[in-house]
Amino acid sequence: MHAAGGRDPRLTLDENGLCPLCRNHKPVQRDWGGLRAEFAQRVDALKTGDRYEALVMMSGGKDSAFLAHLLKKEMGLNVLGLTIDNGFEYADTFENAADIARRLDMPHMLFRARPQERNALYRFLVTSPGLMDKGFGQICLYCGKYLLDTAVEIALGLEIPAVFVGYNPEQLSGMGKTKAIETDELRIRQQEAIQGRIGYLFDQAEKKAAEHPDSHLLPKFTADTAPGCSIEYPFLYLPYQPRHIMEVARRELDWKPITSFVPKHYIASGCRLLKLMAALARINNVSSYMDHEFSAQVRAGDLDKDALEKYYANLEEPPQFYEELLQELGIEESLEELARQVR
Repeated sequence: MHAAGGRDPRLTLDENGLCPLCRNHKPVQRDWGGLRAEFAQRVDALKTGDRYEALVMMSGGKDSAFLAHLLKKEMGLNVLGLTIDNGFEYADTFENAADIARRLDMPHMLFRARPQERNALYRFLVTSPGLMDKGFGQICLYCGKYLLDTAVEIALGLEIPAVFVGYNPEQLSGMGKTKAIETDELRIRQQEAIQGRIGYLFDQAEKKAAEHPDSHLLPKFTADTAPGCSIEYPFLYLPYQPRHIMEVARRELDWKPITSFVPKHYIASGCRLLKLMAALARINNVSSYMDHEFSAQVRAGDLDKDALEKYYANLEEPPQFYEELLQELGIEESLEELARQVR
């Protein structure tokens, strides 16, 4: 990623370390006033007075802290917080999420995946030929689907009509979700093409899972959403401003970064599998999906390039970290052997 020092040999950087994408970047123009009003209408439509009017997914990071505060305190929604333990989260995740819920006087649920099922899932995602790409983005793509489907299943069981998830604009665009707010015909067609590809990838994963020896332990990957529960993406309707989001979370909730993920120069957090994905992409000399997200934020002026370089310098782990993680997943190959399988 050029914003983090340059990884993609196809890009030519200028004297400022910028590629053609950054030099020629033109931010997408949005009618934020109209979109905010539409979001307020969607939230108001959920206000029934029930104990739980919505479920918000909480990772303990700045974005979900900001959204929980927005929905509960500013918009007056009766919200249940949900944190899902995929088995590879840092302890700070649960501590932060629980602390945010306490400060908001908001009910909070912690769901832990069964160890046998979670390890089968992630071993399948990391090692299955046909799913793997050089940047190993399939780990986060399918994990995100699994976590969101789990949240919807829990919401349906509790008769909660909506799940709020804090995907940022780059994530939403990468899944074809911004079609709902696009006004430019070309961007609409691009989003439709992305939706088609995501649907194809989920179909392929479903077929691979059906053929897998651990198929009885694997979740469904079909792209269908469950009726009776809407999935709400607030950052379709609200400008994504990381600095402002962090300021609000600190001021209103005394929120603190998850330092186990990155001890210094916090920008964002994740689980141990995210570090595995980043390491595999680095070995293959390609940009990870995380790199693309941060590049977009640098281009938009929402993220400082120097701060990002410091963040990346603190992100890497010693070899023992990856060896132990692969052993935990039941993967015999080394990090380098695993990366070479898709070169």
